[in-house]
Amino acid sequence: MHQSHYTFSVDDALQQALNRAAARQTEPAKPETLTIAEALGGYHPAAEIEIEFERDKSLPRTIAFT
Repeated sequence: MHQSHYTFSVDDALQQALNRAAARQTEPAKPETLTIAEALGGYHPAAEIEIEFERDKSLPRTIAFT
């Protein structure tokens, strides 16, 4: 397998732009979704609520559409 290496000169503005772009790529990505606490601007008691559902086993497993 043959590898080619090229060298070329760049001006200061281009080098600075390349350095800025490289620095941005190493920054952590922003989350695409927010938690409830983040959406409310910090801690909120509502963010700590856990909801559990338990099916009543005495009821049949059928669903009726009307």
